[in-house]
Amino acid sequence: MNYFSRDSTGVAKIHGSVSISANQILVFKITFFVLTAVGTLWILVIGAILSSMQAINTNAGVTRSLANGAMYMSTFILALVLNVAIIIPACLVLQPFQLWAVIRAQKYAITPRQHFRGMYMTLFVPSQI
Repeated sequence: MNYFSRDSTGVAKIHGSVSISANQILVFKITFFVLTAVGTLWILVIGAILSSMQAINTNAGVTRSLANGAMYMSTFILALVLNVAIIIPACLVLQPFQLWAVIRAQKYAITPRQHFRGMYMTLFVPSQI
């Protein structure tokens, strides 16, 4: 079985769609979430081990130190996720893509009408994000 072929019968049985692009998006989403979960667990475990290296060397309170390290790292991951969850929507509210389109329209305007039309942004359309 060739996994890199354009035949989408394998994913179509699971997803229910025969569209190649829909199946590719599904595979991309699954891969993204699996790699994100693995990366998060990796950061949690490595951070817990690194924070308890002295306890591991002296063999005193290893379990407690590992638990504290895991709590510190999970707090760090929670703070990181909350920051990203607030910053990314705030950046999208600024509409950087439409701002770039307005600047580009003003730059390439030849006639006064094109310059006037290019000065103002269009209405907010969430589907364009």
